[in-house]
Amino acid sequence: MNNPWKTVKENLIHHSPFGFDFYNNDVITPAGKNGKFIVLAGRDFTATVAVTTDKKFILIRQWRYIMNCECLEIPAGMTNEDENILDGAKRELLEETGAKSDDWQEISTYWVANGVSRIRGHIFFAKNAVFTGQKHLDETEATTVETFTYPELKEMIDKNIINDDRSIIGLLLVEKYL
Repeated sequence: MNNPWKTVKENLIHHSPFGFDFYNNDVITPAGKNGKFIVLAGRDFTATVAVTTDKKFILIRQWRYIMNCECLEIPAGMTNEDENILDGAKRELLEETGAKSDDWQEISTYWVANGVSRIRGHIFFAKNAVFTGQKHLDETEATTVETFTYPELKEMIDKNIINDDRSIIGLLLVEKYL
């Protein structure tokens, strides 16, 4: 399909120190009319489904300011500039949980909220993860690390206890690798 949209001008309205840019673009719509389109753009992010040698899955519990609630989720974060995706996933797992793995596999890549954002997520599966010590949290993070069996995780998804997109996608996709 040919692109029916035309970007007349990208108008940056805010650059966030967290790696996000907000645009209010001038466009010509598929109907040929002038319009505006808000776009959230950012660096790729990684999310990791990590399982320990004793088959426990590693999750983090943290307060999400934007949602104004506590969330239970798989470790995730934005890649640093000039950082490859796998290195970003390894760094985030270590920073947020104090765990690392030597057995990694990328299981999915997807567009986040593709109607309003230009952000791509990468989901990894890290097998045989081991806890190595101290977490290295960013100044915006306060997390606790918890482990669960896979049946417990599936039940928490069913009960809407785990309810963020990357965790649900990752935890459901990883089942075929178990």
